Parts: sequence; structure tokens; C-alpha cells
Amino acid sequence: MALDPALAGLLGALVGGAATFGGSLFGNRQQARHERKRRAQERKLEAYTNAMRSLMRAAYPEWRQDSQSPGTSSAKETQLSGEARLLDAAYSLTVLTTACGSKYRARIESKAREMTQAIEKILTRQELDEGRVPV
Repeated sequence: MALDPALAGLLGALVGGAATFGGSLFGNRQQARHERKRRAQERKLEAYTNAMRSLMRAAYPEWRQDSQSPGTSSAKETQLSGEARLLDAAYSLTVLTTACGSKYRARIESKAREMTQAIEKILTRQELDEGRVPV
């Protein structure tokens, strides 16, 4: 049984078209997957960078240019900026838990909770020293 040349050409075109379509679809999926991975890596890098920057600012306030500005001369203003730096660091750690790998997530969440609890103790102690009752 011989295959008609026209039918053979049509089948060849269909197979070739299907292969081209399948290859295009596969390539697009691979490209989209690569793009998602790249964006996730960028988010992760940004989260780690922000967390490290915030922790360094909280640990070493003298490195901050704005803490040395002439407008912040009172101890209360410096103390408030210190509290803001601590809160920023705690927030950055919390954000980091959403971007980090599962291998480190529990450990970072634990440290973020510890930091938040320490900040709450500091704020409560300051309210008691000022004669205010903490909420």
C-alpha cells in the first residue's frame, strides 16, 4: 500500500507544525520559569541586603550620617532614632522570612521574635520610667 505523495506532504507538514508549536511552547515555559527564578533571587537578595543594612544601622548607629546631623542634639531625639532603627531591623528580619529559603526560615523567625520582644521590653521600661502605663 503506497502513500499518496500529497497525503505524505500534508502529514509531514502537520508533524512539522506540531513539532514547531511544541518546541515554541516548551521554550516559552522554560523562559518564564527562568524569569520567575531570577525575580525570586532578586527579591531574596534585596531582602537579605535590607536586613543586613538595618541590623548594621541598629548595631552601629555612629555609622549613620543622619544620626550625626546637627539637628539631633537632644538625647531623647537620639533615643527615638535608636528605637526607630531597632524597629526597622526587626521589620527587615520579618520581611526576610518571606524571602529566605525554608532551611533558614525558622531560625530567622525566631530571631525576629526575640528582637521584637526585646524592643517591647525596652519601650515598656521607658514608659514606666516616664510614669506612663503601657497598653
